[in-house]
Amino acid sequence: MKTIEATIRAGESCAVAMPRGSGKTTILEPAPFWAIANGYWRFGVIIASSLPRAVEILDSLKSELRSNDLLHEDFPEYTTPIRHVDDEPRRCKGQRHHEKLTGIRWTPHSVRFASIADRCPLGGIIYAAGLTAALRGLRLSMPDGTVVRPDGAIIDDPQTDASARSLSQTVNRLKLIQGAIRGMAGPGKRLSIFAAVTVIQTHDLADRLLDPKVTGWRVVRTKSLYAFPTNLELWFKYHEVRRESAMLGESGADTTFYLANRDAMDAGADVAWPDRKSEDKVSALQELMDYWLDDPDAFAAEHQQEPRSQSQMASRIDPAVVSRKVNGRPMGEVPPTCPFVVAYIDTHDKALFWAVLAFEQNQTPSVVDYGTWPEQPTRLFTLSSIQRTLRRKYTQRTPEAAILAGADELVTWLLGRRFSKGKYSAGMDKLLADTGYKPDIWQQIKTQHPELGLTKGVGIKAGSKPMLEWERRPGEIVGSHWLTPPSKHREHPVTQIDTNHWKTVVLDSVAAAPGEPGALTFYGDSRTVHPLFAAHLDAETFVETEGYGRKVVEWKNKPNQSDNHWLDCTVGCFVGASMLGAHQEGAPVVAQRGRVRRHYTQADLMKRRSYHDIHA
Repeated sequence: MKTIEATIRAGESCAVAMPRGSGKTTILEPAPFWAIANGYWRFGVIIASSLPRAVEILDSLKSELRSNDLLHEDFPEYTTPIRHVDDEPRRCKGQRHHEKLTGIRWTPHSVRFASIADRCPLGGIIYAAGLTAALRGLRLSMPDGTVVRPDGAIIDDPQTDASARSLSQTVNRLKLIQGAIRGMAGPGKRLSIFAAVTVIQTHDLADRLLDPKVTGWRVVRTKSLYAFPTNLELWFKYHEVRRESAMLGESGADTTFYLANRDAMDAGADVAWPDRKSEDKVSALQELMDYWLDDPDAFAAEHQQEPRSQSQMASRIDPAVVSRKVNGRPMGEVPPTCPFVVAYIDTHDKALFWAVLAFEQNQTPSVVDYGTWPEQPTRLFTLSSIQRTLRRKYTQRTPEAAILAGADELVTWLLGRRFSKGKYSAGMDKLLADTGYKPDIWQQIKTQHPELGLTKGVGIKAGSKPMLEWERRPGEIVGSHWLTPPSKHREHPVTQIDTNHWKTVVLDSVAAAPGEPGALTFYGDSRTVHPLFAAHLDAETFVETEGYGRKVVEWKNKPNQSDNHWLDCTVGCFVGASMLGAHQEGAPVVAQRGRVRRHYTQADLMKRRSYHDIHA
């Protein structure tokens, strides 16, 4: 509480790491009211990972304002008008004090305190919002009509378990806090922010907010256990007793062991909150050690706020597990919840790799179909050992001519496909191809198939400017980590893709469990159909680098694992879905800027002139 008060008084920002279940929400809840009642804020915002969670915190505060007698004794000028409203918003409109309207408001998402001339003339506002809400430019009016911006914000657990595992969601949420939320006070003004967080894993949002080099905030890390017991051997014996009794269906043997050896087992331990324990535990130390013995990694993160350094994604992506993430739908069927169908083609001399994915609006993907052109007779192969090649399918042709013929047929086939979708059918919404290899061939294919989109991957590293900071040129289309510049030296424009960003997004999707928002699943109900595709998805590893004040995940092929072609196809499909309007929950939607101007050839101008001459 002292840290919160000091932060509000100084108008600073502070992040405090508190263990799970330590009551941080209860501690944070009254802070906006305290700041308003003591004249530090006029407008405070409660922000949580989602709007329903923020509303829960506000509802709890409302309950205290209505019924807490101690609070009423200290601040009757604020609580008396609220008690007269009696949780009935319609009573606010006509509430008066000495014949003057108080201006009180009592809505599901906000409270505007009454303005009483001789008691609290300024009033105040508390507003609840989810982290991903449109907070930039937030303004509300006071009872006297004055429009105000927020003075401060309380942020409670701004991440979920799912977003903590997602590097892209972590980066997006950090940008929201450092951008939209910090800018709520308006130009030239500083917003006071107090964030109470719990670290789930290394480099998650909480861990980054607790890094002064990232935020420039004051930082406080609290722990559940400041010192471990010195006699861990006894605790390991205790754990064995606990496991054996659980296997036998018995209970109480572990507690009996602990009571018999408590003095020796407690020696050296320093517990932050000795009274915090469950009814079935003898002490808080016993409960904490149970947690530590069961899962040391989770204990280090959630109770000690010191997550162990480990790969966030690579260790979670097991091809054997990924290949079994099936959704029960037959091949070629689009889930009814998916408005977008996207395909992508990756080019090689021997064959063309392709994939078709369907996407929900929140970018949750479903692999509808995939393969090579020409189709292979076996499910397990490598590019180097491929049997049916383009040269064998299109005999008597040069390698370039064989690629051209294959690309033309594949594009024609994909654009003409219809996919079952419930009672209806769906066509292809977006078809893209990689032009990093043989770009001239794809320029020819684009001329024959105008619906086709051309792309090229760009590995933007930490030492490079982010794509969104590139200098803008007339006619560009700018999306979320992709950019389509106007064509200068070629007939057709080529969209540039930030592959490091999008591979991170894809691998987050691959690692997510089925049922989670954004989790990738495959067609079929067989658990042995997709091992090769899963191996392609696991073909790259990453390293996190820093530059330009930001952290970037850079991807590269694992040693002796060069086949990543369906990973490239999946990345391309995600970009295509982004072009169509799909985006992750919590990710800022980047508006397309600039107008694509049509480039007219001399032949086009001659046609126009002939048309006007005829119809003059």
